Amino acid sequence: MQTPYILTQLMHYVDRGYFERQVSRYGGNRYVKTFSCWNMLSCLVWAQLSGARSLRDIVMCQNCHRDKSYRMGVGRNVSRNNLSNALAKRDVAMFRELASRMMERTGGTCIRNDPLKEIAEAFSIGGFFAADSTTVRLHPGRFGWTTVKQGWGGIKAHVLFDLLRYVPTFCLVTGHEEGDQTFMEDYPYSQGCMYLFDRVYNKPSALYHIHRSGARFIVRGKTDPSIEVVHPYSNGGEDRNVLADRKIRFIGPKSRKGYPVPLRQVLYHSESLDANVSFLTNDETLPADIVADIYHFRWDIEVFFKWLKQHLNIQAFYGQSANAVSIQVYVAIITLCIVALVASDHNVTSLSHYELSRVLACAITHRYWLPDLIRLASERSSNDGPNTSNTQYPSLFD
Repeated sequence: MQTPYILTQLMHYVDRGYFERQVSRYGGNRYVKTFSCWNMLSCLVWAQLSGARSLRDIVMCQNCHRDKSYRMGVGRNVSRNNLSNALAKRDVAMFRELASRMMERTGGTCIRNDPLKEIAEAFSIGGFFAADSTTVRLHPGRFGWTTVKQGWGGIKAHVLFDLLRYVPTFCLVTGHEEGDQTFMEDYPYSQGCMYLFDRVYNKPSALYHIHRSGARFIVRGKTDPSIEVVHPYSNGGEDRNVLADRKIRFIGPKSRKGYPVPLRQVLYHSESLDANVSFLTNDETLPADIVADIYHFRWDIEVFFKWLKQHLNIQAFYGQSANAVSIQVYVAIITLCIVALVASDHNVTSLSHYELSRVLACAITHRYWLPDLIRLASERSSNDGPNTSNTQYPSLFD
């Protein structure tokens, strides 16, 4: 049996049957003779891993491997014209649905955050998720369809991020003018799980929606909320930085209507910020210091956004239409999910997702069995010393 190319093995992690059903549903291959939607997807995954910055980069790379392209699933007819037309005209919904499917599958991958795993097991929490958004600025002269705000256009990716597995579980691409709170009630909340939000997500009606769904949340409180104290909880002296732990309720008319039941407030002194921070939560069982400790992990989604922008290509776009830009973002998410599934399937613990993606990129056009490649890379990584990073991505200061 001939050894398949690395790209071919990676694309086996994509549910092709599901994708082809979406292609049929949205007419993606209608009037297409040579460059199918599967060819397009394979080509764009290759481009994401290899770091191609433009259509010219993609085509030049493909021309260097013209004899391999067909066997890798990319097809024989990769040209700037074919790619440009496909990005502009093929329905983005096909790629959005596939990204959702891939993110659903990564929910079963192995846990990579041991400190949070210990907290989850100790307090019977089903999972930890952080919600946030990231904006990519676009020049209004080149991207004329975008809404101009403060002199710039842009898109915004609204993401729900699994903090235990370092993978996204929900992603929606919109214009940058959309508020972060707009889609809070559209996130897929699961009973018994914990969701972390920044202060911009302090929307009482959406928080009450999470509460009624049986999920838990921690949100950073506003500096001047309209609240009244119902009664204090016992601090128990677990942490000198815990300034207050109390049951409260909203007293503003709109806030009280949105969240009509009491909730919990933890006031905590952050030594790193040298400031007092307020956390609101509907969980009454966690110790106050653990509430603050859990919230620190919300920073991992910010590190993920930096990695997504710098190492998966969503800064330089292959097309100027809204369709092309959205497709590229969803393919970046699909590529990340492929890397996460490979890491879980082969029990990769010595390499982060970022490091594994670099290994795969270097060998993507070679005939090499994936398990052998990963074993070799893991052995060399182990010889270099243990990975002491707290996340699966480079720090914000790398």
